[in-house]
Amino acid sequence: MSMISLPAGARRGFLAGLTRNLAQLLSALLLALAATASDPLRGAAADPLTFAVIGDIPYDEEEFPLLRRQIAELDAPVAFLLHVGDIKRSTVPFREDDYRRVGEELRRSKVPVFITPGDNEYNDAQDPALAWSYWKKHFGDLPAPWPDAPPYRRQAERPENVAFVHRGVLFVMVNLVGGRLQSRQEWTDRMADDARWVQDAFARDGAAVRAAVVVGHAHPVGLRQPFADVFLPVAAKFAKPVLYLHGDGHRWIKNRPFAAAPNVLRVQVDQGGIAPPVRVTVAESGADGELFEFDRRLTEEYDARRAAYDARAKAQRAGKAAAPVSPPAKQPGK
Repeated sequence: MSMISLPAGARRGFLAGLTRNLAQLLSALLLALAATASDPLRGAAADPLTFAVIGDIPYDEEEFPLLRRQIAELDAPVAFLLHVGDIKRSTVPFREDDYRRVGEELRRSKVPVFITPGDNEYNDAQDPALAWSYWKKHFGDLPAPWPDAPPYRRQAERPENVAFVHRGVLFVMVNLVGGRLQSRQEWTDRMADDARWVQDAFARDGAAVRAAVVVGHAHPVGLRQPFADVFLPVAAKFAKPVLYLHGDGHRWIKNRPFAAAPNVLRVQVDQGGIAPPVRVTVAESGADGELFEFDRRLTEEYDARRAAYDARAKAQRAGKAAAPVSPPAKQPGK
């Protein structure tokens, strides 16, 4: 079988066209590989993801070195740390230096740190506006100091509210605190902003992820019910595993309290002075759709801290202790 002979000019044109086509194909392949590497909804979307969660620390001077040690112990496979709020006790003076010191401790972390506000550091202050200015100054840029932080978005109306997708998991953080009602208008506006942020995040990314984690400081009941009235229907419609993480109550709780959204698992983390950061892994898949795994890493040291905490609290309630102690666990909705 003989080859078709082409004139020299036609041959050159054919080869030039073939070269262009190959170059375009190679360019398309490179762009696809780049998108897979940079887009958290592609490529490794189903890979297991591990992150750490801490809250309600430091409550006194003794807990500063403990927090430093807990931060130093964060390493692979932890991708980032979530602090669920309360970086001080509400009963001590609101000094900017306390905010600065905690901010410096968090910035020591080898992994990126995201934080949501607690009531102790602004809502329950005598001057909430001044306390909030301290929080924004010393925590409002997190996790910007870490160049390897997952790409994230901030709510325009409420920049402390953050959302991002990492390895196929949607994270939504909202300013949902416990404590007292300082201003009904401020509280109402904040509940509406939080609810809208959750709605927007699930509408934007929900279809492309395998699970979601919503983070606030407090349990969404009682004064926070207006947020739950929006969040729970959104979560139920999502119809995939959702983890709601919070602190405020100081003791570990893991349950499914929302009849309207049985796919929502609620976890209240321990107060940081009596337990290390819990490590949460979002698995590729799990029995009955249960993707969330928890490693509390409790040791004899923390058992002793918990026992001492309980003893001091009991003595204080009996009027026999002069030293302050972290407040007892708050009841849901209080």
